[in-house]
Amino acid sequence: QRLLVLGGGGAVGFAAVQFSVASGCHVSATCGSKSIDRVLAAGAEQAVDYSSKDIELAIKGKFDAVLDTIGAPETERLGLNFLKRGGHYMTLHGETAALADHYGLALGLPIATTVLLKKRMQTWYSYGIGCL
Repeated sequence: QRLLVLGGGGAVGFAAVQFSVASGCHVSATCGSKSIDRVLAAGAEQAVDYSSKDIELAIKGKFDAVLDTIGAPETERLGLNFLKRGGHYMTLHGETAALADHYGLALGLPIATTVLLKKRMQTWYSYGIGCL
């Protein structure tokens, strides 16, 4: 399996790199320039500095899964574009917490569920992939 970790230099992303390599995955990651050596030492096959390179040109091929630890619209777009058809996009950041904060739990969670279901259906239709 090929995995792309967006934000592989952070605590969660770095742990994901280590666990994935230990599980036998081929891992590529984006990170800051100060984290490149550490991410490569953890077993990633490729570590790309997100601030100095065009990530879409630096990373080659498609991935079976993308873990987005950043959760910004740009990293979501980037991650979805790197997925193989039928791949899995996972993010640690979503609209659920923001909607629950804004509308309260009673209204925010049903709204978030509707938004996430709609997004999942659109992503499946457009990219042929599942979002977690």
